[in-house]
Amino acid sequence: MKKKLVLAMVASLAIGLCACGGKSEAGPINSGHEAEQETVAEVQDEEASETEETEAEEADYIEETQENSEEEPEEEKAGDEEEFVFTGGLGSTVVEKYECLGIRYEIHKECAEITGILNENAVFQPEIEYDGNTYPVVALGKFFLRDSYDSSEFVIPDYIKVVLGNAFDGSDIESITIPSTVKYIEGKYLFNGCKNLKNVTFEGTYEVLPNWEHAFDGCKCLESVIIPYGAKNLSAAFSGCESLTSVSLPETVESLGAAFSKCSSLSEVVLPEGLKDLGAGTFEESGITSLVIPENVTDLEILIFNKCSNLEEIIIPDSVTKYGNVFSPKLEKMENLKTLKFSNEANFADRNFYIEAPNLELVIFRIM
Repeated sequence: MKKKLVLAMVASLAIGLCACGGKSEAGPINSGHEAEQETVAEVQDEEASETEETEAEEADYIEETQENSEEEPEEEKAGDEEEFVFTGGLGSTVVEKYECLGIRYEIHKECAEITGILNENAVFQPEIEYDGNTYPVVALGKFFLRDSYDSSEFVIPDYIKVVLGNAFDGSDIESITIPSTVKYIEGKYLFNGCKNLKNVTFEGTYEVLPNWEHAFDGCKCLESVIIPYGAKNLSAAFSGCESLTSVSLPETVESLGAAFSKCSSLSEVVLPEGLKDLGAGTFEESGITSLVIPENVTDLEILIFNKCSNLEEIIIPDSVTKYGNVFSPKLEKMENLKTLKFSNEANFADRNFYIEAPNLELVIFRIM
């Protein structure tokens, strides 16, 4: 499917105000002293009238100018705002590949994306000239840092509007901030394999593409992260993040298949109410100690709690009707499991579970 990116500037409206002077007509000239007095009086009256009219017009002008000056900053601000519309991937619209001042670009019909940094003297610029045309640089492309000379301290330029999936994949980045100037983020494989990455900060409100599969897969040093609103599928998103201790998930998340597999330092996580699918191996070999499963989940698939040796409490809602051998005897024993709560006794009894939990002290079938 062919997609395109459109840039549009919102034009500002200039309001001009002006004042018009009054007209005067000369009176008839009379002979004699009386006529002279009448003439003087008429001139004085006309001058007074002109003065009053001028003062009134000046007052109106000042008032209008003051009102205009109060409105102008807002209008000027609106005029400076940039409306950026991104409708999807850029790859299908590549016109040319181009290198300039140590940066590798892919040029599209209306813009350019950065696809590589070639040397330490690379010069970043908001637009490039190619074949007689000017192209704004708006995106960080896939793997643009993978083969770069040094990617540990990369700072996203403020003219970048789109960060594509795989953008930081395989790089040596250690810490990164996604500024509010970025408008669109594609999370799939975004930081996959970034073994040195410790911290990621999302500063803005973005248009987030829903698929965040493997977004942080293999980030062994990642300690904490807040996933932006809009992400839905986090399958294997944090797999192998053995240093992860804190993660915040938005209410938009619906799927977590194998999301926290081998997150050995993660002891707790709050699952969003909108979650529908945990998926196989979601918490396998993690450090999770307790878990409350949301009401919208209906299936618990195999290996969800496999080798969760620190797990002490599981609360399962009435909505769950399929268990997929979650408590199969073939799985690792839950040595610390002490509390298991089901809201529906029939669901539990009918499944003929085999729970290898030698320290299980309390099983409550109904949640009050």
